[in-house]
Amino acid sequence: MTTILYDIALIKSSKANFFDYFNNSGISPEEYLCYKYNVDQIMLEENISYYSYEPENIKKIYQSIKDSLERKEKYLEQIVENKKALLLAQQREEDSLMNAELIKDTIKDSIQ
Repeated sequence: MTTILYDIALIKSSKANFFDYFNNSGISPEEYLCYKYNVDQIMLEENISYYSYEPENIKKIYQSIKDSLERKEKYLEQIVENKKALLLAQQREEDSLMNAELIKDTIKDSIQ
């Protein structure tokens, strides 16, 4: 159940951030979850309903989901930071090569 609720959290977040895409794509999050976990809509709703009446269990599940989402967020932030660092290093290398070429041209012009 934890993985289903985790996926629901991701889908809700995605729908909030990509509202137009979801509305225009015809993708039904509920159908996707049923397909992914090989359950029907009623079974999915019954499971969610069951856990909503188990406060201690659902609290543990939601804490686990929160922890997973926080780990995923940190992982994605690290990827973004690494990408930025790589792009900055590439830009510096390009700038250095351009400067070297300018210096080379300047020296060549001064010799002639």
